[in-house]
Amino acid sequence: QKKSNAGLWMGVAVVIVLLCVIGSVVTLGGGAAAIAFFSSPTPIPAATTLPTATPLPTLPPTPQGQLLADDFSEPGSGFATASDADGSVVYTSGVLQMDVVTKGIEWFSPSDRVDAADVVIEVDVQQVSGPPMSEMAVICRWQDSSNYTAFAVSGDGTFSIWQKRGGATTRFVDWTPAAALTSGTGVAHRVRTICAGPRLRFEVDGFILRVETDPYPISGDIALMAGLREEGQLTATFDNVRVTAP
Repeated sequence: QKKSNAGLWMGVAVVIVLLCVIGSVVTLGGGAAAIAFFSSPTPIPAATTLPTATPLPTLPPTPQGQLLADDFSEPGSGFATASDADGSVVYTSGVLQMDVVTKGIEWFSPSDRVDAADVVIEVDVQQVSGPPMSEMAVICRWQDSSNYTAFAVSGDGTFSIWQKRGGATTRFVDWTPAAALTSGTGVAHRVRTICAGPRLRFEVDGFILRVETDPYPISGDIALMAGLREEGQLTATFDNVRVTAP
């Protein structure tokens, strides 16, 4: 009886153990199955198209040897402007215009962009109105109104080259007639000056007017100038200035 009961209980115990094992497996498997069924992989984001960058404008390269170029289309590009009772220097209609109303007054407009002893300056010069004895000049080696070298043409068909050092004036060429210079108002000239070491060369409309020697070449800015040598009112314009190394 005891043996028989022990066997019975042993069998019951075995069955219970088996049921527990099976239940555990089913539970784990079911849990695993549930995890496998309900879980999902992290979604891969769709490719995003980046905005296309707007390219910056490409500036044209500065020609080799060019120190300055100005067509005066942008007011305030650098040349000095001013006005008072004796006249004015202004940007207007794509040119630099100088008005002079007092005899003996000279208006200067430095570029404030060049500092060199050796330069080639080219510019269009025109006397719009005014008396014959005018002066319209291109200047190299400008330091101030007491130190510079000037190449000038006049409405009376003459030209001049002079230099100031410490306020003292040296006339390399006093006002001299030139067949290449057409006199009168409204005439435009392409002026070209070369300041290279001691050499000073003055050209107008492709003709060489004079070659002189500068005994004291120094560095400086370039400038434009207009003035009156007789009573009247002068209007002169400058355009398309270009400065290069010689």
